[in-house]
Amino acid sequence: MKVLITGAAGYLGEHVVRAAADAGHEVIAAVRGATIPLPKGVRAIEGDLADVAHLKSALTGVDAAIFAAGRNFQPGLPLDAYYSQNVSIVEAFLEALDASNPTARVVFTSSMSAIGGSEHPVVFTEASSRESIAESRLNAYDKAKIACERLARGARDAGRDVVILNPGFMLGPSASADSRMTTAFLVHWYCLKKNPAIVGSGGHSFCDVRDVARAHVAALTTGAGQYILAGNNLGSAEIQQFMSMQTGLGTPLQVPVGVAYGVSAAMDAASAATFGLWRNPIHRQFARSLPLYYWADSSRAARDLSYRTRPLDQTIRDTIADFVARGLLPDEFGYVAAINDENRDAILLLRELANRHLHRSYLLPRLADILAACKQNDALNAVLETVLAAGRHDPDKGRYRWTATKPKAALEKLRSLLDYCYYASDEFREKVT
Repeated sequence: MKVLITGAAGYLGEHVVRAAADAGHEVIAAVRGATIPLPKGVRAIEGDLADVAHLKSALTGVDAAIFAAGRNFQPGLPLDAYYSQNVSIVEAFLEALDASNPTARVVFTSSMSAIGGSEHPVVFTEASSRESIAESRLNAYDKAKIACERLARGARDAGRDVVILNPGFMLGPSASADSRMTTAFLVHWYCLKKNPAIVGSGGHSFCDVRDVARAHVAALTTGAGQYILAGNNLGSAEIQQFMSMQTGLGTPLQVPVGVAYGVSAAMDAASAATFGLWRNPIHRQFARSLPLYYWADSSRAARDLSYRTRPLDQTIRDTIADFVARGLLPDEFGYVAAINDENRDAILLLRELANRHLHRSYLLPRLADILAACKQNDALNAVLETVLAAGRHDPDKGRYRWTATKPKAALEKLRSLLDYCYYASDEFREKVT
């Protein structure tokens, strides 16, 4: 099948291009002034997605199109840009479709923002009404996606072959080293402790961008109507705790939404006082939407599109490993990629000890090797098991809590092991010779 993919340089779009190419489709990637690495055989065309003439040319002769373009959340972006930059390109695309290729199948990427947004934890489906939506709290992005989906529904009602997909909050690694960061900023900010506080209510349905991309490709040849592509329904505090269990870091302070709104309003005032030279990363309108729930049920997509989302802990670890590989996080986070269900407690314990060590920058990236050394030595393994049995990792505080008597002697032996790992290293020998 010959497929045009718009938004091919985006976070989701790059994954869709790769998934479509892997599935054997002839792929044309529509980009706007962006150079991205493309799989073998994929052809790129460059142009403005608001240009109807360009889109007419791009759509001519294709069997299907995946519309994955749009303006995602961006810190400091003016509110009116969300509407203008999203709605304009959808209008142009549908006008070009009518004129040049009205029978082509269109897989249209929408968002849970077009379906959800309740003040209470409601699980939305494709058939949900808007009775439980807190319309007055919706942010500029939500409103823009609602308008875009309304246009896509109108095209479908007019007889166009349009399938609408509503992804949840996508995490996961980038498709290339040059990918731009969008929704995965949640993990990035968490690791760098850029969020000193969070609103304790509200939540999203978290999923993996790679699984969402595969569902887009499946929708080229099967399914009809609308499908939610969601995953793990977690509250704002729960996702922070989930990330703590993959990193060992603590969770931010929880505050009422009124406090978050007040702080954001004050920062808006500061932005105005500097005539926009400093922009508030979280506009107060977005602060008002923080306590909303965008939870969802993906059972229809699972049935018709074989949609499956991988375990969220693996998605988060893959996301962090990708940030480390791209230089967006320091090497000390390298230990996260080695975590699994069996060794998580041990690595988080060693991480806490290494983090307090004088030579933490050397030790933290090597926690997997240090754990392997413990496992290969009966005496060290016994010491490690003694410490693990005496406590557990507290995801809120980001440290080990002792549920039994603190095993001081065993802890001292593990600290001695960390000393040995550094002072026996090539790095130390180079420093002293």
